[in-house]
Amino acid sequence: MATNIKSSTVGMSPRKRPLVSLTSRRKTVEDFFPFNFLPVECQLHVLSFLNEVDKCSCAMVCSSWSCLIRSWKLWRVADYRRGIMHLGQEGLLVSNREFERWKAWVHHYTHHLISRHASLLTLKASFDLGDRCNKWGELLSHLLDSVHCIDLGHLDLNWTFTLLEPLDLRIHSSTSSHQESSSHQESICKMDQ
Repeated sequence: MATNIKSSTVGMSPRKRPLVSLTSRRKTVEDFFPFNFLPVECQLHVLSFLNEVDKCSCAMVCSSWSCLIRSWKLWRVADYRRGIMHLGQEGLLVSNREFERWKAWVHHYTHHLISRHASLLTLKASFDLGDRCNKWGELLSHLLDSVHCIDLGHLDLNWTFTLLEPLDLRIHSSTSSHQESSSHQESICKMDQ
């Protein structure tokens, strides 16, 4: 009688086969690569190939991965120009709303690098350091004071132009614009020194 049941099960269409329990369909522990058994340096090397977004996603997998992602060795590049991709803008002229969104991303990214105790090799930014309103100079100074910069060897900086900053279309009198440009030049000279 048992043989009849077996033969009838084999001959059934795929839709009418008996259900298999969920536990038997799950992969066994042996089917997975033992990533957590690798030496920590190897784990960090593997994770170093991920971008910032993927690193943050990995930090939510488990507590051991969260500890790995917090390692300063994974945060070696500070690229403030990547924020442009978050906005999806190809041009440089954007609305005030998008600029404020990008500015919030810049501050969040800075806080993230500082909290990870980043050890920077590369710094890429485009900030008008003479801009007193947005205080980009103070932001970069705070970043460099708060992270490890011993190995910093590659700087890609534009000190006189802020990416994504919308045009200031306010009408200025000739005297006020002359005073602003001279104070702007003075602040740039100070930063150069």
